This record gives sequence, C-alpha cells and structure tokens, in this order.
Amino acid sequence: MTLVTSLNVSHNSIQTVPAALSFAICLRRLCLASNRVEDCGEFDIDQIQGLEHFDISNNLLLHDWPHGLSQAKLLKVAQFANTSLPIMPADIFVPNLQTLNLAGCKNGAAELSLALHKCRRLETMMISKCRINELPPVLGRLQTLVNLDISINNLSILAD
Repeated sequence: MTLVTSLNVSHNSIQTVPAALSFAICLRRLCLASNRVEDCGEFDIDQIQGLEHFDISNNLLLHDWPHGLSQAKLLKVAQFANTSLPIMPADIFVPNLQTLNLAGCKNGAAELSLALHKCRRLETMMISKCRINELPPVLGRLQTLVNLDISINNLSILAD
C-alpha cells in the first residue's frame, strides 16, 4: 500500500486508525469518515509527509487529536466535523492549512487555540453546530479567512 495516493475507507467499522497508515508515504488524501474511530492510536500523521487532505469526520467517539498534526506541513484540508474532540491543543497549527471543519464538535474542539492564527493560509472554517456562545477571539487574527460558517450556534452577538 506504499504507492497508494488516495485512500477512502469511510463508512466502515474501524475503531482505531492503524499505525501502518503512517507508512503510506505516498498518500495525498486519507478519508476515515463515518467509522467508529475512538482514537488515533499509534497513527502519526506527520509521517505521511505529502498528506494534503485528512478527513476523520463523523466519528462521534473520536476523543484524541492525531499525533503529529502540527508537523503535517503540506496539509491543506482537515475535516474533524461531528467528533468528540476536546479543546484544540495550544501547539496545533498547520502552516499550509486552508480549510478546517469542526462543525458539530460539541466537546470544546471549536474553542479555537490562539495558535491557530499562525495558520496564515486558512481561508475556510466551519464551526457550525458547536454550541458556541461567543466568537472565538482568534477569528479576528485570521487575515486570510474568507469563508466562515458559524450557523446553528448559541450566539447572541457577533462582536463587541
């Protein structure tokens, strides 16, 4: 499987991301959406140096951020929608990230890390259905952000 560039294993019953995927060095797209993933185990995303698109959305039991996310230098799209991820760790920033989907994350993932402002290419962010009461302060620092979905939240005011 070392020559595979796009792998879609969505809509299966996978519970842990296999560590062996870390060695699929040619992968550009990895879709693990709509499984039963609870954690990423020993899977280390930064080992897949050319990975551009990572989708692990619709895994309601996922409660750990993938190892090595900050070192995934070519990652452009990160889909974490409808997971149980906790608050984004302060050290997570992906330099080439253009799209971040956290829609439906109700356990704090949408409480965005201030380190996210280092994602200088972030253009699209989805934080709908996250039970947000106020806009995360980091949004004001995202100078390349052009698409923001904050629908279906608990906002009562947009800005002070």
